[in-house]
Amino acid sequence: MPYTTFKGTIDECTDRLNGVLQLGPYNKKTGLPVGGRTLIFTSPSATTVTFTGSVGDVRTIDQIIADFTAQLPAVGAKFRNYDYGPNQQLGQLGIDPKVVLLLQADAGITITDAGTANAFFGLSTSASTTRTIVAAADVVTFGPSAHADHYVLVIAP
Repeated sequence: MPYTTFKGTIDECTDRLNGVLQLGPYNKKTGLPVGGRTLIFTSPSATTVTFTGSVGDVRTIDQIIADFTAQLPAVGAKFRNYDYGPNQQLGQLGIDPKVVLLLQADAGITITDAGTANAFFGLSTSASTTRTIVAAADVVTFGPSAHADHYVLVIAP
């Protein structure tokens, strides 16, 4: 298996090394229409998370996190404010308050392609999505720049 690379902010690179699955960004004010829909996990355990509400109901990020916490406590779920890079004032002024949803489990995470909420979270509907802790990688930085994404991981197979 060849080396892979991952480009992102220092927070995104740290998350990737620690096996965090980052989803989004999503608008914090509007939420997602995932009520009554599912995500199907095979790891850390075989569990289907069904989001509260009727099919298509909009759930806030806090409600989505509460559903994860109640139905799959082995997966830590939280959000972080989205890093806009050089356009950071968009988030700070509340013009476009985006967040990313972060999922993490010590044993790694695998979400099948069969969940009815996959597309709304930007997950594959044709292959499982997997995230595990990275065993070996090097971090390369391009130094200060106007770009938020100036770190690169080179991940060993």
